[in-house]
Parts: sequence; C-alpha cells; structure tokens
Amino acid sequence: MFSQANFSTLVIAVVAMAILTALSRALPFLLPDNSPIIRFFTAENSPLAPLGGAIIVAMTMVLMLPFFETPTEHSPMIATICGIIATVLATAKKINTGMSVIIGMAGFLIGGLIDKLL
Repeated sequence: MFSQANFSTLVIAVVAMAILTALSRALPFLLPDNSPIIRFFTAENSPLAPLGGAIIVAMTMVLMLPFFETPTEHSPMIATICGIIATVLATAKKINTGMSVIIGMAGFLIGGLIDKLL
C-alpha cells in the first residue's frame, strides 16, 4: 500500500505537525500577555488568521490522496465528499476549527455507511 518513501514522507509530515501543534499550544502560556508576538498572533488583521481554516483543507487533501492512488472495490469517494461537505458547512457556520474537524469526521463515517448500503 505505502512505499518506503511515501511512509517516510508521511512520518516526517506527522512529526512536523505534532511539533507545530505543541508549539502553538505552549507558546501562549510561556510568553507574557503584552508580548509583541502574542499581540501579532491575536490581532484581528493578522496575516496568519486564515491558517485556522487552511488546516482543514490541508488535512482533507492529505487524507484524500491515498484514495486516488489505489482504486479499490469500495471507493471511499462518497465518504470523502460527505466529510468535506460536513466540514465546509461547519466552518461556514463559524464553528471552531476543532469542532469542524470532528463534524467532518462524522460526515466521513456517515458517508462510509451510505457507501456500504449502496
């Protein structure tokens, strides 16, 4: 299913995301509230503000790539589309990123059930 190069790339991506996620969670507690870095990241017009929604798009693409590489008897295309639609709707309703991801996963599972029934 995965070649050694693909697996190595996946491991590097997961480790990098884990480090970045840990830093994004820890830095607000390590820096004082009046720090210029904290003010920059929390400003409404910060150039990094769109990254919250961009992480959802990036995760969706990473999860979809294997489905396009190896065709199987039960294609997860319906499940993937349901997950994307659920995530986009949750994000459009201004639900926070974490809940949008959970709603997207629920949509993926529902799409998987629909695929099994068809």
